[in-house]
Formats: sequence, C-alpha cells, structure tokens
Amino acid sequence: MRVLVTGAGGFVGRHLINELSANGHDIIACDLVFRSPLNGIERQYTGDLLDVDFTNRIIASTKPDACVHLGAISFAPSGKNNAPKMFAVNVVGTLNVLEAFRKNAPSARILVLSTAHVYGTSASDLPLREDSPLNPSGMYAISKAAADMATIEYAQQHNMHAMTARPNNHIGPGQSPEFAIASFAQQLKKMAKSGTTNCIHAGNMESTRDFTDVRDVVSAYRLLLEKGQPCKAYNISSNNLQTIRTVFDELCNLANIRPEVVIDKERFRPTDSSPLLDIIRIQNDTGWKPQIPLAKTLKDILSEY
Repeated sequence: MRVLVTGAGGFVGRHLINELSANGHDIIACDLVFRSPLNGIERQYTGDLLDVDFTNRIIASTKPDACVHLGAISFAPSGKNNAPKMFAVNVVGTLNVLEAFRKNAPSARILVLSTAHVYGTSASDLPLREDSPLNPSGMYAISKAAADMATIEYAQQHNMHAMTARPNNHIGPGQSPEFAIASFAQQLKKMAKSGTTNCIHAGNMESTRDFTDVRDVVSAYRLLLEKGQPCKAYNISSNNLQTIRTVFDELCNLANIRPEVVIDKERFRPTDSSPLLDIIRIQNDTGWKPQIPLAKTLKDILSEY
C-alpha cells in the first residue's frame, strides 16, 4: 500500500516509517517540520494540517491507499499552557484529514491515533474494553477523545474504512527528553560519561505507567492498517504496570549510577495510573502482541545517549 503518514518526522513517525518500509509499503511523509532527513520514503510534504487547502492538495494529488494520522500535540502539559492550540491541532487537524480523504480518496484505510487516557481513571480492577465509557481528564485526553469519536462517526456516516488506536504510554529510542524516561536516560548517561553524580529533578515518581516499546506499538499500527476493521477502536498495551520509580531504578542499574532524586514542584502531578486495557480485539483481528521486554527497551534508550 501507499501510506500517508502525518506527523512523520516525530518520534513515533520515524519508527513507523521503518516498520512500514520493512513490510513492503511505500511512504508519503507529511509533517509541520522535519528536523532531520527521512530515509526510504516516496514523497515528503511540509505543511500544516490546519490548512485545509494544503491537506486537500496532498491527498488529492497522491491518492494514498492508506493513512496513519499521527500528527498531534502529544505532550500533555502543553494543554495547560495553550489549550486552544492543542484542541485545534488534535481535533480540527484530524477532521481536516478525514474530510480530505472523504472527498479525494474515500476508499483508503485510515488509522487515527488516540490514547488510552481517553478512558480516564477507573476504579475497576478489570481491564477496560473498547466499548467502555470514555471519561477523559485534562485537555490532551479530552482533545484525543473528541478526535477518536469523530473518526468513528466519519467511518459510520460516510462508509469509510476508518479506525482508531488507543495505545498506552510508549517509550523507546528517539523520544524527546521532555518525556520522563528519555529525560532520565539522557541525564544518567551524561553523569556516567563525566564521572560525576548530580541530582535528578523529577515529578511524581509514584505514578504507575504501562510502558510499551514504540517498536511494538508501530507494529500494531501496521497490522491494523493491513487487517483492522472499520468503525472500530483498538486498545494497545503491554499490561505491565510499574511505578515510574521502578523504571527509574532499572535505568540506574543499567547505567551503573545512583543519583539523588529531587522532586520538582513544577513537574509534579498527582499520583495516577495508566488504565489497564483489554487487548483481545487487536489480538483477534490482527494477531498482535507485544514482543520487546522493558529491559531491552531501557538498554536501547540508554545506548542512544
């Protein structure tokens, strides 16, 4: 398939391009900014998906067989500082992509990236299924829930092959150090190289996260493009919940360094947890399951620095 990847220059986009190319797909890459060259792509477009003419022009001229819509503001704290921009990019940008495909390539297979955090916090100990109620908290999750619901509505109303993916937190090589695990790894590696042990400033270390390797996540995206069913949402998760402190301690062991942790009030958020997800639907429809253990993911992140 010829696949349009929006947000192709970002952390997940680069891994997705590798995954799609390795499995015989041709890539049309689109992003607001490309900070470094991309390899193995057919065409590359730079522009803003909030520009309706730009979005229509790309899809009308290339007629992709499929699309993975990654383009979004994904750093949750940005929602506090600029909620209108986050909502515009995450919701209106998604609607522009869907509408452009409806007009110019209505038979394309479209996967829109949502997040597991659309479910909010749940008091239940049972894994959440895709038909569980959405209860997002915070502007990032709210914007993603709106885009998620709009995608399913487009699929049903216009008979489009559109789906959404709801992944839990994912990490891996290439992630921005504005995210916690990548930041820890970068700081630890610098200390190890310099031979000095400094303090690490962190937020709430007791929050619980389900971290899946980004390479497993993009494998799920590729399989959904190939085998996923229209009008469906799909949970993606390793279901291996651990506190951020536990993951930090593992990084310290791998780097052979033990710095003092200083809690930064600016980074501190109340203790929360990634939702526990039921992943039977994606397993049944595509055969996907996570393959990469957390220890390997952390080793690869450290090796990058």
